[in-house]
Amino acid sequence: MKKLSLLLFVFAVCACATAKPKEVENSCKVKGVDCWKIVQMLDNTQETPANEEVAKTDWWNVPGGTKYINKDLEDLGLQITYHIMYRNGTSIDVLEGDSVPVSVKRNIALGTADYDGVTVQFKDGPVFNYDKDGNLLK
Repeated sequence: MKKLSLLLFVFAVCACATAKPKEVENSCKVKGVDCWKIVQMLDNTQETPANEEVAKTDWWNVPGGTKYINKDLEDLGLQITYHIMYRNGTSIDVLEGDSVPVSVKRNIALGTADYDGVTVQFKDGPVFNYDKDGNLLK
């Protein structure tokens, strides 16, 4: 019994010693495209009524009444599923496609520490912060 326990212990130590350490992610990519480029693609988004029925109303105020069209993102298999713009100009966009949910927060609230910065956050994953020039902050 002691030999078996010792053998299992040695095996466990060897397995841990040969395991690769988890690498710190130092680049942000969505579907192989740099996140900063994805952020720039968001500027090409058009908003339209989600359907003809909603178009007869104030569709921009109807929950789910807006459809977001962005050819650049569609070519990557992504679409904007949620967008909100706050009074201070800060906005959040949620992109989804092929199990790649990611949210992009742009902070353009004057007087804040991260003014004009962008945060890219993967659902259940890493968070990346950019300055106004697109430099990834550590």
